[in-house]
Amino acid sequence: VGLTRNSGNSNVLQLLVLAHLVREGEKVRFRTHYRNDLSKTDDENTVKNQRLDARVDLLIRDRLYLTPAMLDYFSDEFQNIDWRLSPGAGAGYEIVHSKKAEWDVNIALVYQETHYISVTPPESTEDSAVAVKLQTHFKLAFNSFVTLHGNYSLTADLEDSQDITQNSLVKLEVDISRHLDLNLAFVWDRVGDPRANGQGVVPKKDDFKISFGAGVHF
Repeated sequence: VGLTRNSGNSNVLQLLVLAHLVREGEKVRFRTHYRNDLSKTDDENTVKNQRLDARVDLLIRDRLYLTPAMLDYFSDEFQNIDWRLSPGAGAGYEIVHSKKAEWDVNIALVYQETHYISVTPPESTEDSAVAVKLQTHFKLAFNSFVTLHGNYSLTADLEDSQDITQNSLVKLEVDISRHLDLNLAFVWDRVGDPRANGQGVVPKKDDFKISFGAGVHF
């Protein structure tokens, strides 16, 4: 959690929440990531987005695994996206898997259903597409106290070469006790083909965020 609160001539609230849950068995792994990014100035939203990624992996041979089920959810008020839901399935490979380092790559075929907040006529507020999704995740432990985490994904619409969505998260985590850590996070979101809202305003393609906060792990 990273939190900034200013009051006085201007009232500013900035909040970034990151949550990760992983359950690993001998053959089955469940992994989910959640992010909530909110910023307000004088009670007016200036940033408001959420992202949830979840998937189940089945190890079938050495480091090769199948992903029979995955689901992504994304919403961003300032990207004019009310919500986007992307279920799919795919396969992946663990390039590195040890106590100090992890790195895996995954490719999947997904179905994207997008609902926009508002559009200019005669555009529709609903859109659907079949897309290819590429993902990679890494974890590097420099020592028993400092760990670097990273996630990157790219989703490409098979019918629209400009509609490429990308997002990444890089987080440096420093343990200060058994269950408490300090972290520095960098977040990047990119919508390759943003949809104009009802006033004809086209959102910018890129959003960046740097946050310093504290975390609890168990």
